[in-house]
Amino acid sequence: KKSIRQAMAQGIEKMEEMTQQKWQHSYFLINITSSLFVRSKSLVIGDYVTRNRKWFASYPATGCSAFCGSDITPSAFLGQKHVVMFFYFADRTAGCQMEAKYFRDYYTYFTQEGAEVIGVSLDGEERHMAHADSQHLPYPLISDRPGGLNAIFGGPNVLARSTYVIASSGELVSKYTTLMVPGALSDPYSHVTNALAKVQELSGPAPSATKAIYTGSDVELCNEVCDLTDGGHITFIQQSENANTVDLWDYLPSHGGASRPSIADLGTHELKSSKVVSLFAVTPSMLLERYAQRKSLRGKTERVVRPGAHDAPNPNDKVAIVFTFPTIADKTGNSSRELSASSSGSSIALSKAKSGKRIESYVVLGRQMLSTFEGYECQEVGQGNCMLAFPTAAQALKWCVAVQAKLTEQNKYPKRDDSLICNVKMGIAFGKPAYGKPHSRTGRQDYFGPVVNLAARIAKEAKPGQVLLDSEGVSESGDSIVFTREDEEVIPLARRGAGETRIALTRLGMFQFKGFRNAREVLQATALG
Repeated sequence: KKSIRQAMAQGIEKMEEMTQQKWQHSYFLINITSSLFVRSKSLVIGDYVTRNRKWFASYPATGCSAFCGSDITPSAFLGQKHVVMFFYFADRTAGCQMEAKYFRDYYTYFTQEGAEVIGVSLDGEERHMAHADSQHLPYPLISDRPGGLNAIFGGPNVLARSTYVIASSGELVSKYTTLMVPGALSDPYSHVTNALAKVQELSGPAPSATKAIYTGSDVELCNEVCDLTDGGHITFIQQSENANTVDLWDYLPSHGGASRPSIADLGTHELKSSKVVSLFAVTPSMLLERYAQRKSLRGKTERVVRPGAHDAPNPNDKVAIVFTFPTIADKTGNSSRELSASSSGSSIALSKAKSGKRIESYVVLGRQMLSTFEGYECQEVGQGNCMLAFPTAAQALKWCVAVQAKLTEQNKYPKRDDSLICNVKMGIAFGKPAYGKPHSRTGRQDYFGPVVNLAARIAKEAKPGQVLLDSEGVSESGDSIVFTREDEEVIPLARRGAGETRIALTRLGMFQFKGFRNAREVLQATALG
């Protein structure tokens, strides 16, 4: 049997040399064949890898900048570092790629414990290089061969993935193997956690440090916010009313995969200490389900200055989505493009500056009125191009009409030095989103699905100063918007509250929007005074 295996190993090595030049997919066959025919005695816990001469051989490694273009000799780590060596089938398989990413995400934790991570497979150097570059792997990958480094641990196995932890003394202290089958049995993440736990055990407890005591207003602020924070959550504090997620991301670790940071904007609050701060929840992506609890800080602080993601309308219920697109024109009706075409360079710059101020004044006005109608600003993409959410279609409609009324008044009586007017196109759709979650960069509550797309397309269809809405969504809202279809022209709103702006809905007909199979009836909302 021994002579047969030696002959098979020699044949496989010869086949590898030939097929590397002629067939780019040869490694798949080599892996399968080696796994079936090239087997050796496997090490057990407590054995020393130094008893096998293959541990002292050099192997081509092309996994990271530190080792790129050179060979790795595993014995070089003796007395220097612990070694975490994970053997996998191939660079191109999904499970193996996931395992490589998990080791990448936790690589810093291994190095902090004095360990080096090394990936091993029978893939060639070029394929390893492409794999390492595409996944941004910080650790080396060894291009092994049948009967090579893998022979120390029993040879390659196509049916399983294996991870070994070798102490700096050369002793095998951990051996973890799972079957390569779909589901939890092949969970590559468990290979990382088991290896890290063993490495931390080898390192022992952290050395005791001199106790330091910190005092002052920052410590008091942290204690106050900590009392507001639920268990299992991390709250990041910005001592400013203006939330700045750009600065926030500068402080967060740049992990990827399961440990990639995810944020949720908790809003701006006035605390009991009278300090006004912006708060953000931070958690690894693998724990995103904790955000589903939607625990608002409303009622826990003295005052909500700006609502957070968990104060927004619940994405599991029906939500009114509003899109706004501001436009700028002069008193004669010329648009911003026409103004630019007929102006010199210096006047164009001045016109853009004035346009920006006029749009900003609208944005400030709209934000000030949001709380009156329980509205929430999801995002602003470009100046004034906003996505908003309201609990009901009635509240969304009332906000739109109220803002348009204010803008009409401002345009009618502009400031003496202001020759530009701002009109806003608005679109409303009401329905249940497909799903919702905090935005990956801003942490603001975001919504997804047909109702969002419909609101955006309706807003694009509107003219400057016009409020359009989907009639189907409004009729299903069950709120204070009640209208009949007896009058084909104007449909007055019923059950108006005292002092509210009178609103009329006019049918504009059926519209066919991109991405929607059936045409939608669109209504125009106008204030009656």
